[in-house]
Amino acid sequence: QHAKTEAQRELPNLSSCSNLTYVRPKVDFLFLWDNSGSSNFINDDTKKALNKTINTISGRFDYHIMLAPLIIGENSSTNDYARFMSMTEEGLRSSAINIRGNRSNASSELEVIASAPAMGSYEEGIQRTIDLLKGNRTNGIFRSNAHTIIVLMSNGDDNQCGGQWDCPHNTRTTHYKGKYDELSAIKNNLSSQTFKFISIVPHEVCRPMGIRANVQYKGMSSRFNSTSYDLCEKSRDFEKLFDGINKSIEDVIRGHKYDYWPVAGPNVGAIDPDSIVVKKSECPQCKGWETIHDFEYIGNTTKDTRYEPSRGEPFTGHMIKLNGNARIQYPQCMSVSTSEAKEYYGYVWLDQRPLEETIELTINGETIPRSTVNGWELLKDSGNAEYYSDFQIQITSPTDWTQIGKRYSGYFLRLHGNAVYSNGAVVKATFLPSGSHN
Repeated sequence: QHAKTEAQRELPNLSSCSNLTYVRPKVDFLFLWDNSGSSNFINDDTKKALNKTINTISGRFDYHIMLAPLIIGENSSTNDYARFMSMTEEGLRSSAINIRGNRSNASSELEVIASAPAMGSYEEGIQRTIDLLKGNRTNGIFRSNAHTIIVLMSNGDDNQCGGQWDCPHNTRTTHYKGKYDELSAIKNNLSSQTFKFISIVPHEVCRPMGIRANVQYKGMSSRFNSTSYDLCEKSRDFEKLFDGINKSIEDVIRGHKYDYWPVAGPNVGAIDPDSIVVKKSECPQCKGWETIHDFEYIGNTTKDTRYEPSRGEPFTGHMIKLNGNARIQYPQCMSVSTSEAKEYYGYVWLDQRPLEETIELTINGETIPRSTVNGWELLKDSGNAEYYSDFQIQITSPTDWTQIGKRYSGYFLRLHGNAVYSNGAVVKATFLPSGSHN
């Protein structure tokens, strides 16, 4: 017979390497597509541009992307003809899952937007933005502490207050200041890391893309320190136009600096702090990795990993604190490897009563003698191997024989001196059974 203990399992190292994507920043997009009767924004060029943008997003961010028509009918619900894409369904409620599509085929999702009835030229794009953000807050589409980016495409202008022509100037100014305040309140409610209102609109009188130069959408972009792209200038090259949006995505993480970094997830047991090895590289493509030492293990906890430009990107799990030159910033890479905490075992479990003279014990291939000095002895009662129904083979340390851990039923060898072993050891005990279990 032979017996092997649970501790003989070889335990894998836990490691991660990242160019600041291990802690994926949350980025929530709202794309509003002009579906007015005078526009056709759902075409091969915009599909190709959107696919490129989504590919840019998907590799680096924990993303949510909502696509919606700019104009809906009076009797329509907020999410009619809207589609949604995300990395996972985590945190989403049914109203979000019901409109969730496949981000790998964004073109087909745009066809849903294209199926929305072409509406007239009257549009309330800013109010539509407000309604979509508010209406998709509690279902998990627009999340707290995310980067919120709105992209509105129109060949016209917001004319809820008569746009730039029908509404008296003072009334118009007050009206759109109120809309800015509503969006700012949403931003604050979301605790958005960044909040962008990007517009793709005519900056001048141009046909056929625009009737007149845009004022309100362009103005809202300015209020939120966001970019407005000239539809007239780039109307025939949407891929280049969307390059600006992709750049704004890059800006979300450019310059972010980190002073805490993940080691392992929260469900991993104790790890050995002395086994942690941290390496840093200057870029994802760089081959050279520098081992760094100026860090400290802080345990299984929750911390913001980023300290600039503001604190953010929280992580829950085993973490280290980076000090001095060990701190990193985009696009540097960090590699962290470790192993579980060292456990010590002062006993060997046997599943049957052994004939003592036939016992042979090896640990990591080395024969361990029967000895009370750097060897083993059989736990006995009245000269026979003693049966235990509830016995722990793990000890606190080689100098502290307090028994802990999993409980076993059977017979046991007590180890002495340097025969005590730790997790990762291969332990094998062979013997002939005595023929009696008790």
